[in-house]
Amino acid sequence: MSIEKAIRVHTYQVENNPTPDEYCLSFESTPELAEAKKIRGRLFGALSLQGKTENLKQIAEELKEGFIESYFADLTGGILHRLEESLHLGERKLEGLQLQTPQAQLKLNLAVAILWGKILYLLKKGNGKVFIIRGGSILEILKEEEEKSSASGWAQDQDLIILGSFNIKEKVDLLEVAKDVSGKIEETKENLKAEPLGLMVLKIEELEYKEEVVLEKKEKRDLLAPLKNIFLHLPSFLPKRKIGLKVPETQVPKVSFNLNRTLRLLFFLGFLILFLILSFSVYSRLQKNKEDKFVKLKSTITADIDQAKDLAAIGSPEAKTLLDKIKKDLDSAASLNEKETQSLNDEYEKVLNSVLKIVQIEPELVFDLKELEKDAHADFITIKDEDLFILAKNSATFYKIDLSEKSGEVIFKNEVFKETFGFMFIEDYLYIAGTQGFYRYDLTKDQFKREIEKDEEWGTILDATVYVGNLYLLDDSGKIWKYSEEDGEFGSKINYLEESHDFKNATSLAVDGAIYVLFKEGRVVKFLRGKKEDFTLKNLPRTLEETIRIKTTADLKNLYVLDKKLGLILLFDKEGNYLSSYFSPSFKEAKDFQVSSDGKQVYLINDSLIYVFEIK
Repeated sequence: MSIEKAIRVHTYQVENNPTPDEYCLSFESTPELAEAKKIRGRLFGALSLQGKTENLKQIAEELKEGFIESYFADLTGGILHRLEESLHLGERKLEGLQLQTPQAQLKLNLAVAILWGKILYLLKKGNGKVFIIRGGSILEILKEEEEKSSASGWAQDQDLIILGSFNIKEKVDLLEVAKDVSGKIEETKENLKAEPLGLMVLKIEELEYKEEVVLEKKEKRDLLAPLKNIFLHLPSFLPKRKIGLKVPETQVPKVSFNLNRTLRLLFFLGFLILFLILSFSVYSRLQKNKEDKFVKLKSTITADIDQAKDLAAIGSPEAKTLLDKIKKDLDSAASLNEKETQSLNDEYEKVLNSVLKIVQIEPELVFDLKELEKDAHADFITIKDEDLFILAKNSATFYKIDLSEKSGEVIFKNEVFKETFGFMFIEDYLYIAGTQGFYRYDLTKDQFKREIEKDEEWGTILDATVYVGNLYLLDDSGKIWKYSEEDGEFGSKINYLEESHDFKNATSLAVDGAIYVLFKEGRVVKFLRGKKEDFTLKNLPRTLEETIRIKTTADLKNLYVLDKKLGLILLFDKEGNYLSSYFSPSFKEAKDFQVSSDGKQVYLINDSLIYVFEIK
């Protein structure tokens, strides 16, 4: 048993038609078919038709009925799209009538609302008006200057939704109406009886109810039913007693004739034919059932995808829930017809990426290291001013790429680079972290020397970074070693952490004052002043699978995480809230990345290739 919330709608209608040149209607419609109601919701509206013709009432009624029929007739496409299509059909009809009787000067004013669950879809044309009274405030939803417009949003408990054929706000105190809807509507009807008016008022009320889930056994279809009694109509092939045939030897030669064998053969052939007919019948029915089931499922998926688009457009969290349902339906559909399901899958992926804020991009190629060396394979990247610095372990080579010129050069080679696990800048010094120690390269003097010897207490160093002159080493033994620099020299190490932690599955760290440690499965642990903080990555778009790098600085406002297996670079704020993602197949081969100081560009290395893309 679960507590659910249902929506009850109280409706109030006004129709005043005191003049011959305008006819007003208010209307509501709920489809009889459960499937149509599930997909299309309930329809409410107010309409007025202005013109100089004796058939004004008839035309207005036909437009109303045509709009309702068109909206509920087609269950494909989203609700807003269907509303606009239904209005378009009405407009075409009106244009045809106008051509037949130019003097009629027909003009349609319309305001329509669809309530689908707790979501409200709105459409207006001409002088149609939509107001929502919520919490003592009056909101006019659709812009007055637009001839035709639509919108969607959430309906809330005690909302008063007013659909009118003209600007009723100028004639009636709507806040007073909200206090006593029933009484004020009757008063309005009387006070405005000299005004042409179509008015539909909806009062929203949320109800809680207890829902019991009852599982019912479905009757299995008897696929053999058409053939159930077929054996009753077969002739008997076997006699009830044996028959012997004797021929006098004097009349004909003696012949041995086995009648039982012949009858058995006939019976076998008959049974085989019957079995084939039966099998074909069962197979045909199974295929028909399969096709029917797929067609129905395809229709549901298509409608749900369109609905998810509408929900995504208003930022509704219901979109993600609906997409989870669509995914399950797609799996079922694929088992019925994999080929036709593929196009639905493609549409699903587009909507999913939109809802999950995943942007598919084509990163720009900045440079190919193979222009410098044929065997170049980049492993690490860092950025300083307008230059990129790349380190290739296999060739033990350090490269510099000038971004303004898009040119590159080999800076120097050293065998220690083959055992490197990271490098970074402190002012004009490039620091290279390797298994045999920590090295410094002076760019201005072209000098290279070891600053820190390999320490016996080190376990396996997984990553390294610097922050305000301090060096941090991520050790899989459960420590983060900190080396402080004074007068150009690094002092002795200390363990930054107050307690040891399990870093066996850690892959990277970043520092902005706090320290963020990334684990392969996508978990991030945050430390501040040596203590573990209460921190987690929230609202992940997908389950992360192979996260290899995390980046941030004190100047950057976000955290950046690379999931190599998913081909994603994900952005989080520093509270761990998910912001957006960028996807490219080329990211699946990326080894490292860096973010520009203003946070607007991301540079990645993929083998010998260096890419860049813009953060939007």
